Amino acid sequence: MPGLTHFSDSFWGTGFTSSAGFDALVQRMNEGKKLSRELEDYFRQRGKLESSYSQDLMKLFKSLKMKEVVDTIEKTWNSIKAEVEKMAESHSKAASSFQKQSEEMKKFAEVQTVKKRQLEDHVKRYQQNKNNMYTKCMNNKKNYNQKCQERDTAKSVFEANRQSVTITAKELEKLRMKKEKSEEEKSKADLAYQSSLDALEHARMEWENAFQTACNEFQSLEEERIAFMREEMWKSTNIDSLTAVSVDESSETIRKVLETCQVEEDISRFIEKCKTGQERPAKIQYENYYGNVPVENNVKSHATPPANRAPQPIPSQGTRPAPPQSRAPDARIVDVEQDSMYSTIDSSDSTYSTIDSSERL
Repeated sequence: MPGLTHFSDSFWGTGFTSSAGFDALVQRMNEGKKLSRELEDYFRQRGKLESSYSQDLMKLFKSLKMKEVVDTIEKTWNSIKAEVEKMAESHSKAASSFQKQSEEMKKFAEVQTVKKRQLEDHVKRYQQNKNNMYTKCMNNKKNYNQKCQERDTAKSVFEANRQSVTITAKELEKLRMKKEKSEEEKSKADLAYQSSLDALEHARMEWENAFQTACNEFQSLEEERIAFMREEMWKSTNIDSLTAVSVDESSETIRKVLETCQVEEDISRFIEKCKTGQERPAKIQYENYYGNVPVENNVKSHATPPANRAPQPIPSQGTRPAPPQSRAPDARIVDVEQDSMYSTIDSSDSTYSTIDSSERL
């Protein structure tokens, strides 16, 4: 449980000129002012951060170009883009709220500063007057004590010389006048001392009333400051919560769209939309350059292609010429495995004719 709860009961002191209580309260007010400024700066910086983040999110949103909806995964992507825009708006609102808090905190601190300065000046004025009266009173007291000592000395000397037979009447009269003068000065000093005491008491009461009022006002300012700062801090946490809720709602929206995204469905839709056929290309068959001939004849003839042979002379009578070789006009050479080897030749691709005996010369 709290102990003392009133400034007006807790910041006094027995030292007549001591200002320890007042100084403690002023220090507290200055610390509160620093904290208010720090909180104001926090709100301002948070506003800048939220604004910057909002702008970055909006730039990111605008940089996302794909808009065409193809399948469910594209729907999800568009949902993400839309929610990013909402998140940017949420952070923009948070930035405005923090900026508003910063301005309100600044105004509040300025009002408190003015009130605190007025209270300080008021108390200092009465405190200075009290201290001046105290100094004057102490000087009068010192003078009064001195005059009392001088009066006692003058009286003692006069009484001692009045019984003497060696002192003249003139000298005794001087001693008597000195004694009377000291009596008069002592009375004046006593009056001045008592008068300064009354003035000091009046100054003390004025200071006490002023400080009593200041204590109450300082406490009111402090209570108001703590309550206001507590409220503003609470608001700032609410801003964060609202922003977080908004972001979470956007995330939940994206999650719901993601739940509708099916891998098989997207694959099936793409196939139905863009399919090009189910039949695959046939195997490319080997086509011999020379047509259908045995491999060994093909290899032999490869050394000197028929098209490049020189014309054969007509053999003499009684000699049977070798059958000329002919090549089909559409025969092609196929290079197999880059080693110039030929596979089996289909004899149907090339025709060898023989010379009938009726055609003999």
